[in-house]
Amino acid sequence: MQSCPSPRTTGDFETKLNELDEIEPPDYEVSSVRRKKFQSYLEESFERNTVSGPVHLSSTELEEQKNFLMLSSLFHKLSFSGKASDFSSTANGAITSSETPQDVSTKTCSLEKMARFLFGVELNLKYKILLKRKVKLLLDEGLENLLLEPCNDEKHGTRIISLENIFYFQQKQNCVTVSLKGEEKLSLSFLKPEDASYFYHSLLRLLSQNYKTELDQDEPRLAEWLTGNWKNKPLVQKRFLNHDIILLQKIGQGTFGKVKLAFSVRRRKFVAVKKIYKEKLLKSYQTKTGVEKLLTECQVMMKLRHPNILKLYELYDDSKLNCFYLVMEYACRGPIMRLQDNRNVEPLKEDILRRIIFQVIQALCYMHSQGITHNDLKPDNILMCNDHSVKIGDFGESSYFSKSEKSKDWPTRLQGTPAMCAPELCLTSDKCPLTNFQYRYAPDVWSLGATTFFLATGRLPFEGQNLFEIYEFICVKPLVFPQRPRLSSNLQSFIRQAMTKEPPARPTIFELQEHPWLQTYTN
Repeated sequence: MQSCPSPRTTGDFETKLNELDEIEPPDYEVSSVRRKKFQSYLEESFERNTVSGPVHLSSTELEEQKNFLMLSSLFHKLSFSGKASDFSSTANGAITSSETPQDVSTKTCSLEKMARFLFGVELNLKYKILLKRKVKLLLDEGLENLLLEPCNDEKHGTRIISLENIFYFQQKQNCVTVSLKGEEKLSLSFLKPEDASYFYHSLLRLLSQNYKTELDQDEPRLAEWLTGNWKNKPLVQKRFLNHDIILLQKIGQGTFGKVKLAFSVRRRKFVAVKKIYKEKLLKSYQTKTGVEKLLTECQVMMKLRHPNILKLYELYDDSKLNCFYLVMEYACRGPIMRLQDNRNVEPLKEDILRRIIFQVIQALCYMHSQGITHNDLKPDNILMCNDHSVKIGDFGESSYFSKSEKSKDWPTRLQGTPAMCAPELCLTSDKCPLTNFQYRYAPDVWSLGATTFFLATGRLPFEGQNLFEIYEFICVKPLVFPQRPRLSSNLQSFIRQAMTKEPPARPTIFELQEHPWLQTYTN
C-alpha cells in the first residue's frame, strides 16, 4: 500500500488539530467540529501569509502561488479527518479478493447491478391482481429506497418504497415478486431476464443480514465489495481512496479535470468524485482563477449543511498523480436543464416548476442567512436526485461575508454566467452607485428569476448577438413573456418581482418565498 506524504508543521495549531482528532472519532462525515477546524485553519492560513517567491514573480503570481500552497496544505490537513490519505490500485497487490481471477472475470459485481437501477429500468407493474401499468424502477443514490416512476401517466405520482418495508421477495424468470409489510404484493415484470436477475441479486445484497451488520461496523470491509467485475473489467483493479471510495467510471468532464461515479463503502452509497489536476488549475487565468474557485468552493461547501445543497464529504490530495479529489454527494439525474439548449428544450410544467423553485428558495434562504451568496445560480447548477429532490451545486463563484464584513460596502464585479447576470453587475463599478452592503444578496434573487423564466419558457429572458448587447438588454430592455407557453398570472408576477432591475425595489429571498405562487405549493 502506498500512501501520500502529508507534510506536518509543528506549533500550537498542529497540537490543536491533533487534540480535536483524539476527542472526536472519525465519523466519515463533515461534522461540526471538522467544519470549525476548517474555518480556523483558513483564518490562520490567511494571517500567516508567509509565502515568498522569486523576485521575478509579479504580485499576482505571488498571490496565486500563496493560494495554491495554502490549498495544498488545507487538503493535507483535512484529508481523512486530518490523517494522511492513502491512494492505491488493487492491481499492485495491496488488496486481494478471495476469488480466483477466472471467477472474477466472469461475474458481474453487485455494484454494477445496483448502478443499473440508478438510471432506471422500464418494466410492467402488476398490483391488486388485475391492475397493470408501465413504470420505471429506480434505486435512490443512498440505496435506501425503491422508486416506481410512472411512464407517460400523469394520474399517478412516483411511489417511494423503503427497503426496510420489504418483507419477502422472489424471482421467477423475468418476474420478481415483492411482498411488503402490510400484506401488499407487487409483481415486477421486466422486459429482460437479465434485469430481473440484477434486481433480485441487488435486493439480496442490500437486505442480507451481512449487509446490515456491516452498517454497524467502524471499519469498512472493502474486500467484500471488490468481487466480480465492472464493465467487463475486474473490480479489484479499480483505484480506491483510503479503503473507502472505489472509483468506478467517468460521468462528466470539467474545466480542470473530470467527475467520476464512485461508491463509498463506509457510507453505503454512490458518490461523485471530482478529480482536479493541479497543472490545469495553475494555468487558469480567468477573472477568478481556478485556485481561488476551488478554495471558495471548499470553504462554502464545508460550511453549509442543507437538504437542498450538494454535500462535500471528503477532501484528498494525491501527490503521486498530482491531483486533488473532492468526494461529493451524487445527484443521479444531473442538471434540470442546460443553458446551451436554449430554445431546444421542452419547458417544465408549472406544478413541477413550483416544486423545484420552492426547494431552491429554501436553500438560498439558508445560504443568505449564513452570509453566503451563490453568484452563479442557473439551471446547470441545480441538480436533481432520483427522488426528485433538487440540490444546488458549483460554489466556485460564491462569496462569504463574515460578521465583521456584514456592514461593509460591497464592491461590484462581473461574475457568474452573463445571461443570468443581474443589471447591477453588468455595469462597471464607477457607473453603479449601489454598492451598499444591504444589496449584496440581490443578484441571487435576479438569477433565480432568470432561471425560473428559462425553466418555464425554454428560452433566455434576454438574448443578443454578443455579450455587450446582452448586458445592454438586461439593463434597459423590459421583460417580455412569450405567447407560448402561456404562463399563469401568479408565475409571471413571481418572475417580474424577482427580476426587478433596481436592487432597492427587488424583494429579498425571504420576501420572495412568501409570494402567492409559492404558497399554492406550501398549502
